[in-house]
Amino acid sequence: MFDRFTASFIINGPSIRDIDVRTTIDSIKRQDMLEWECLLCFEEPPDDAELVALSDHNPRFRSVVGDLWNLWPQMRSGLAIHVLGGTRLVPGALRTIASANRDDVALLYGDSTDVVRPDWSPIRYQSHRYFGDVVALPHPEPLRTRCVRIPSPLSEGSATSFPAIPRALSLAAADSDRGRPLGRVDVVVPTAGFGDPALVSSPPMVLDLVNSLGQHENVRIIAVVDSIAPAIVAEELSRDRNVTVIQFDEQFNFAKKCNQGAAIGDGEIVFFLNDDTISLTPNWPEVIRSALEYKSVAAVGGLLIDRGGRVQCAGHANHPVPHLFGSGLDPEDPNRTSALAFPREVSGLSGACLAVKRTAFEQVGGMCEALPNSYNDVDLSFKLLAQGWSLLYEPTLRFVHFESASREPKVNEQESQLIASRWGRYFDQDPYTP
Repeated sequence: MFDRFTASFIINGPSIRDIDVRTTIDSIKRQDMLEWECLLCFEEPPDDAELVALSDHNPRFRSVVGDLWNLWPQMRSGLAIHVLGGTRLVPGALRTIASANRDDVALLYGDSTDVVRPDWSPIRYQSHRYFGDVVALPHPEPLRTRCVRIPSPLSEGSATSFPAIPRALSLAAADSDRGRPLGRVDVVVPTAGFGDPALVSSPPMVLDLVNSLGQHENVRIIAVVDSIAPAIVAEELSRDRNVTVIQFDEQFNFAKKCNQGAAIGDGEIVFFLNDDTISLTPNWPEVIRSALEYKSVAAVGGLLIDRGGRVQCAGHANHPVPHLFGSGLDPEDPNRTSALAFPREVSGLSGACLAVKRTAFEQVGGMCEALPNSYNDVDLSFKLLAQGWSLLYEPTLRFVHFESASREPKVNEQESQLIASRWGRYFDQDPYTP
């Protein structure tokens, strides 16, 4: 009668008496598909009387012993649905999972009623176990490679997650191959040489930025200085043998200044930094190189903190339109850990702190000089995404950003219209925002 099922629910824990499995089992019994079995994989197996009492004499409940994540020889289905003890499945969860199962899918997970989980990210999963309390694994044969988030709640209210899933770790390792270590970093700083002396230790601000970067091997700083800048700017910067100063004699154009600074360098990494930033990460070159070793990642951006200690930017988000994600949040808020504390792919990065592989930057033609003041970083991010690259937010790369302290922010209508006409079809779509 039970030779073949659609799925095998697997509940694990130390003992049938130590965790509240009744809630989980009751929610399994209420599923609207009947083609299932339930395997209880406890460190202390239940005796026959306990199993009968728990299952109400239902023969689809069995006690098994073995490797939790490799019970295939004991299963009578080709789909293992792992459920943390105490989890309450929503009605229809089994049907939802079965409908999402495909021949190439290696792992399925979904939201809970109170938690919307991010889409699969092999880089993120290596530091953040975010799958939740219900995970489905189809039989490993034939070879399967896709990890799929089901955009529907599978459980009620829970924010708990399996600590580690061997198959997910294997998928993450396979999808996140690292290449060789990258070489020199060209730090490009477009500056007018001004700034509010009340905000930093000594004017002009760009000098404080350069001092905060410290001395590192294989790092070159390229300062693109406006011709109207105070003479002290070029003089002080030129005293540092690691700094190259180039003059910019045209009307202010942030994108063009970035492009000119990048063009005179030949480092494998181009790191754009606003002149109103200060480094909080002493080993910032190593952090950047490590992040860009991922072959799929074109660019990495850091966590920008405002002068009051709040988040100024933790990457861009596109819902409902491109904007700075996390502005005003407490970077140490435990309720925001998922969004702020872990590396993750993002839809865009701030040009105030953006390190990009030179090959990727040149592939997309650099920054758009038709966007002199605003949205040039948004445009660059979309161009990189369109070429199949990933963009990475790295929270250990931290800078203070005294936003707009060295120039007056300007957003003109022409720039807004251009970015909307070029990329508006992707607005309100953001698979990365947690």
